Amino acid sequence: MGGGTEYKAGALLYLFEKLVTMIVWVAMLLTVMGIQDDVVRWMASVRFNFANAHMTLLSLASGVLWVCVTLIVAMWAGALLDDRLMRASSLDVNLKVVLARVARALMILAAILVSLSIVGIDITVLGVFGGALGAGLGFGLQKIASNYVSGFIILLDRSLRLGDININNQGGR
Repeated sequence: MGGGTEYKAGALLYLFEKLVTMIVWVAMLLTVMGIQDDVVRWMASVRFNFANAHMTLLSLASGVLWVCVTLIVAMWAGALLDDRLMRASSLDVNLKVVLARVARALMILAAILVSLSIVGIDITVLGVFGGALGAGLGFGLQKIASNYVSGFIILLDRSLRLGDININNQGGR
């Protein structure tokens, strides 16, 4: 449970921050130039169908922006919680890692569900689709999920601790 996950999350957070910053700067530029209303009307007039839903370019851009903003907030909150958990002296190191990972995953899931709800996507439909997808992936990725859960159980069991070293002596080398 190394630093690779934190690096990926930090890179993703950086990407979302840059995307939101770029959108804000473009909106400010359009406002200063006095053409923001014209661009918004044009974006609302560009229509296309996605499956059996009718969307506009404005609703798509708004949806992407809300997803990015809620993910940024969730990742910042996850990093803050992670930092507070790691500074807690009363908790075991293994428990800190497990709690931090589970909390971060739950915050990102909640952010995605909230942003989809804000955009106007009915998330009850996703429940049925998610259940079917989860069952399919559950059978396909059963071994990986089993190993992941086993890793959490080992950390919570305290039979191994983070930083333990395993040395195998293979024929006196």
